[in-house]
Amino acid sequence: MDRPLRPLALAVLACCAFAARAQQDSVPAVQQQRAAADTGQQAQPRVARKVPAADRQFMARAAESGHAEVAAGRLAISHGSDASVRDYGRMLVDDHQKANTQLVQIAHARGITLPTGPAAAQQQKLQQLGRLQAQAFDREFLQQMIVDHRKAISLFQEEAQRAGGAPAVRNYALQVLPTLQAHLQRAEGTHARLQSAAANTASATAATGTRQQARAPSDQARELADARQKVQESVQVVQRMKSDPRLAQLLERAHGVFIVPNYGRAALGLGAQAGEGLLVTRQGQDFGSPAFYNMGGLSIGAQAGAAAGQVAFLLMTERAVQQFRSDRKISLNADAGLTIGNYSARGQSSTGKVQDVVVWSDTEGAYAGVSLGITDVLPDNEANRAYYGRSDATPLTILGGRMEDPYGNALGRVLGA
Repeated sequence: MDRPLRPLALAVLACCAFAARAQQDSVPAVQQQRAAADTGQQAQPRVARKVPAADRQFMARAAESGHAEVAAGRLAISHGSDASVRDYGRMLVDDHQKANTQLVQIAHARGITLPTGPAAAQQQKLQQLGRLQAQAFDREFLQQMIVDHRKAISLFQEEAQRAGGAPAVRNYALQVLPTLQAHLQRAEGTHARLQSAAANTASATAATGTRQQARAPSDQARELADARQKVQESVQVVQRMKSDPRLAQLLERAHGVFIVPNYGRAALGLGAQAGEGLLVTRQGQDFGSPAFYNMGGLSIGAQAGAAAGQVAFLLMTERAVQQFRSDRKISLNADAGLTIGNYSARGQSSTGKVQDVVVWSDTEGAYAGVSLGITDVLPDNEANRAYYGRSDATPLTILGGRMEDPYGNALGRVLGA
């Protein structure tokens, strides 16, 4: 009776040994996953599922953005001089770490490896931010958070509205979007409060007889409101220009555009002020942030009888753009060595030659082949400082690409569309 049972007993022992070995082999894998989670690293992804390329791109950009916000939040905790800035930094770290973890889980389930840190450009900005201290840090940090969160909101909204993507990725975008919007609202509110407090302090200091030229908060608010209105009016000017296909082609080739949304009675040739304008220039393939200017004289076409309206100067060469990279008075005319043509509502460019500047107006009868151009253009330093919330906002820093539009660069977007 013992012999028939012996093979069965051996088989049972072999099975037990195999199971024990399998359990031992699985322990390192579990330990590796736990270690990866503890260190913030991604575990090895599973076998890749088919995920649309747009979803992959969104996940990669969202991961880089999330890591950048965590790093910025930590800087705010250590460098912020105002308690509200430090509190905001803690909120960024907590919320974005949770969002990052959720995104890694979605990616891992689909066999996708995500970036483990900010993009190179984001890392460079973080390094520059880390060199600042006290109020200078608070101001730059909040402005950067406003810009970054507006970009992130646009990214997440696009993913949430896109059809045909992975449902889990779309749901992630929908879930995180309200958090990003709350972050933006708090950054804008904190930035406005600190700006107002700084303006009040400066105004009070001036009142004590220190002879500091500080502008009242109400004046700064009015200057900011005027600047933002000029941007919105300029967006409408560009939209009108783009309705003309030939003019739209010129805009695509332009190195920059100087827009005067309302030049009043400047074309009457009576020495009146032409008004206020703003300039955007190309930064690579895109258009950069706007720089604000005041105009002294405008001379276009029939100087007796031209009505008020919109004017835009298309800067078709780098030589024309260079005229604006200065703090001195600027002229766009033949005396400045520039060739200038016109593009009226009734006609096309006055000459077939390549011009440094092409002038467009929505006003009928504005041109009669007389003197053409603008003179005595100066930077509107008050508008530039109010719009960007920084004392170093000048044409050189703005046109040099060192100032990001804190309000989303609507003008640059419509020009590049």
